[in-house]
Amino acid sequence: MDVSISQVQSLGQQLSRVVGRDGSTVFWGQFGTNNREGQFPGAVENLTASSDLAAFMTLTEVAMAKLVASAGKELLSTGGYVFFMFYEVNATPFLLVGMIKERGALSLSADMVPTDIRELDLSKLDQAAPINLARSD
Repeated sequence: MDVSISQVQSLGQQLSRVVGRDGSTVFWGQFGTNNREGQFPGAVENLTASSDLAAFMTLTEVAMAKLVASAGKELLSTGGYVFFMFYEVNATPFLLVGMIKERGALSLSADMVPTDIRELDLSKLDQAAPINLARSD
């Protein structure tokens, strides 16, 4: 997404406020040291070392490859959009990975006729992992 677009910035701000809100499922934890964590921690380390677009894109590709492989094994995978955001709070860098779903809604046409639409459900994140990139433990 083009971060210069105000709607993209708004989406990121809204999602960062939703993390931890009731209805959102957030996983807390640390990467293990027994090499079962896969390639993601290394991709995160590369992002913290350079913070450039190439490192961010590599990280998203590594994460998506693992998510696609894991979702393919689950019978109840319902889909959605995976959102990755690199941001700072009080000079502390964070990476937010969250699952956004769509929902049905209504809108009024110019003639005041209710019309079905699909919209992003920004009231909650189905799954989310805010990762503090400044912590080394």
